[in-house]
Amino acid sequence: MDIIVPTLRLDQDDLKAALKECGKVFVMEARLLLNQGGSDIPHTETGLLERKLKWTVRTRGSVLTLVAKADVRYATALFMGSKRGGHVVKPRPLFDVAMERCEPRFKEIIAKHLNITIE
Repeated sequence: MDIIVPTLRLDQDDLKAALKECGKVFVMEARLLLNQGGSDIPHTETGLLERKLKWTVRTRGSVLTLVAKADVRYATALFMGSKRGGHVVKPRPLFDVAMERCEPRFKEIIAKHLNITIE
């Protein structure tokens, strides 16, 4: 038995605009978290990590992807934790916390740009 579900066609330009806005919101939230500090997330001393937070929208065929990254060498060890040379760095998942805080706003942004309702 085949079940056929009609596909949802979205305007790629509107979706790209929504993802760009989401990228800006995500980076602003991550920077805010860095400046607030705390035991479960990294804090900024030099400001390097904060300045190196970036986002981009990638297009592969008809698939749009929002990619956020921390463009510093130590970001993975900081976010995921590390054991090296007798030093233990506990994981401080900045992007996970930022994503949790941004998710409701992302839904609003996407719904607004695409004129749809997201539950």
